[in-house]
Amino acid sequence: MMTRPPRARTQRRAERGAAAALVAIVFGTGVLLGVSALALDVGSIWHERRQLQNSADAAALALASKCAKSPTSCTSGSSVVSTYANANVRDGATSIDGVCGRFSGTGFTPAGAWTACASATDDSTARAQKQGNLGECLPLPDSLRTGAGSTTPYVEVKVGTGSGTTQSLLPGIFAKAVTGRDNPHVTACARAAWGPAQPTTQHVLNITMSECDWRAQTGYTGPGTAVYPAGPTGSWPGYTTGTWPSSEQRIYTKGNPTSCDTSAPGGTAPGGFAALAGAVSCNSDLTVGPSGYMWAQGDPGNDLPCTSTELSALRGTVVHLPVFDCQTDAPVTVTSTTDCNSGNGSHNYYRISGYAAFYVAGWRLSSDNVKSIRPPNANACTGGDRCLVGWFLKDVVATAPSAPATGGAPNYGLTGAYPAG
Repeated sequence: MMTRPPRARTQRRAERGAAAALVAIVFGTGVLLGVSALALDVGSIWHERRQLQNSADAAALALASKCAKSPTSCTSGSSVVSTYANANVRDGATSIDGVCGRFSGTGFTPAGAWTACASATDDSTARAQKQGNLGECLPLPDSLRTGAGSTTPYVEVKVGTGSGTTQSLLPGIFAKAVTGRDNPHVTACARAAWGPAQPTTQHVLNITMSECDWRAQTGYTGPGTAVYPAGPTGSWPGYTTGTWPSSEQRIYTKGNPTSCDTSAPGGTAPGGFAALAGAVSCNSDLTVGPSGYMWAQGDPGNDLPCTSTELSALRGTVVHLPVFDCQTDAPVTVTSTTDCNSGNGSHNYYRISGYAAFYVAGWRLSSDNVKSIRPPNANACTGGDRCLVGWFLKDVVATAPSAPATGGAPNYGLTGAYPAG
């Protein structure tokens, strides 16, 4: 029997080792490529979903703001949804997979064929099932599900990939194993609500007026009765020929012609409205007092509430004006027996019950006279009267609802639109 020489045996073992290494390299490379493809696929899906979530968030908030500001133009097929949805994805294209709303108790019926959101009536089982489903809106928070929040209006917008598919590097069988679908249609959902609100901070125009005067100026007699002209759009001053409001409103500091009962809560103060003490500019910081309401001390007199330069910068703009429903000689917890007309002089404090949006067109105060910016550019008021002139508007701020005002006027035209899950 012939025996292989030691050199031949060594060479054959080396060849077997090289083949094994080559197989290992090929197999390992394939695994790495597969893992890389899998990582890229999953990363691509998550990247697309992040874009879609931004898209849904923007579209829902834009639609809620539109509904809050103009109920008659609040439609389920509103172009604002697709505009904001498409503007927030890289390829500029999404599919609008669904729009629904809840409007019970809001005092208006939106235009268009709205679908009621199922989330409004979801039981605990349905909420639990949605909790981990990234393509569905989160379950309703307690703030929208219980108590007064159960009638808070909201909208939900669901968007998906514009092409209906997400491209995959892996064969369909692997993509399906990972994502549950061949070339999955990635979706995202967002919810936004709106309701009575305060400004985003309590840094507001340092003039206050009574709720009674606000009612007289806007014609308010109950929910939904206040009359607001169209707000400004475009470049300053926001109105053009033919778009100015047909009339102006005046808030008097002297010579107030309204017939508000000064013996009733919210009745007009002497002079009609007042500058607020402690302000060094045309803005004032209000502090929270008893019962969570804002309280502000009055600064009697008819002088400018700030410098002429500062006030002039507000001409042709919308400001937030504090509205009070009670005046006392010190902040108190208001009850049915509180004397809401006990404040006077330097000891006058106003309980701020909300904020009104007001377009400042001009003014006539003791030391300054600026004609209205609205044609025909008349004096704000004449003779011995002193006033601000302009008009009240509906306005939307990006903040969650705050403590409602009293007297059946929940927001004086100011509404907050905010993400709600």
